[in-house]
Amino acid sequence: MTAFSPADLPASVTTVEQLAVWSMTLLNHLYPETLAIDEGRTQDLAVVGAVVQNAPSPGSATPYLYLYSCRALLPLASNWRLYGNEWQGAIALGNAALPSHFTSG
Repeated sequence: MTAFSPADLPASVTTVEQLAVWSMTLLNHLYPETLAIDEGRTQDLAVVGAVVQNAPSPGSATPYLYLYSCRALLPLASNWRLYGNEWQGAIALGNAALPSHFTSG
């Protein structure tokens, strides 16, 4: 399991939205080659993938918004329902250490 402590979060991560982007970016950085086959598909997909994209922003002073688009296919233990919370049943993708540039700033 990739070890984590709340102290690893940069001080600049202060909202749940920032936490989501931080954690998805970190997983994508640590495990870029990890693949899974999604239900109903025949090809491998990245377990964690993220991209920043532009989207029109009608009615806004800014014509485009930048959107962080991500998807994760994270394995859960077969008895994950017994844990009470989905995240407690998460199975490790690996045991990589957090890079220092993810824990500062």
